[in-house]
Amino acid sequence: MFAYKLEGLKRLNIHAIKWGSSYRVKVRGTTGKMVYVSNVSRLINKRLVAKQYNVSIETLEIHLSPDYKADPKYRFYNSNHMESHLSESVEPSDFYNKLENGLSTQTSAVKVNIALGYELVSKTDPDDTRYFYPKLANTHVFNNPIAINSKADIQKKVISEIRSMELADKLNYPSSAYKLKAITAFKIFIYHRDHALGDSEAVIPKIIRENKHVINFPQDQQQVCLPLYCMAYIPEP
Repeated sequence: MFAYKLEGLKRLNIHAIKWGSSYRVKVRGTTGKMVYVSNVSRLINKRLVAKQYNVSIETLEIHLSPDYKADPKYRFYNSNHMESHLSESVEPSDFYNKLENGLSTQTSAVKVNIALGYELVSKTDPDDTRYFYPKLANTHVFNNPIAINSKADIQKKVISEIRSMELADKLNYPSSAYKLKAITAFKIFIYHRDHALGDSEAVIPKIIRENKHVINFPQDQQQVCLPLYCMAYIPEP
């Protein structure tokens, strides 16, 4: 498997497993059994990968292309338990599409929050502008991270909710002498959880679900272990 294909799979959060001198991707085959495919360029394998990881074939082809060009105004950051997607110089007409695209690549349940980047302009001097970088500390959209357990949650809990907000009220202003010129950037903060989107067995109380520090609930252990996971996050007095 070529390096550019591995990078494309990584961008889509599709894990390729080292297999000898090459890599393979785990999918559900045509017989219903889990199998591994290595040639992700073959149409039949491409369809299996797209179905398994909830991405369109068109998106898969774009990211697996050797001519893939990353958006220079987009930045991706990744760590063990979270990732973030920064989009800058966003046109108002593209805001929601880019936001939804940034979330739609997720294949497992996550918690999400969003910070806005924006430009203010003086009410008396149009040449006096100030730019505020998207940071959770002062430009967050939600007070608590939003739990995403299915693809439908992206539209219902995030996109539709933001559309109903007056985003200008979410911003900080240095003084009343400034007004909002434009929201030009956003940064999506994604906190990983360890079960697939749509997994109905992964049910946890709201107070725990909204805590951004609670990340991983392995579903292969009995429910009796859940209180132990909760207790692990209670700080000592």
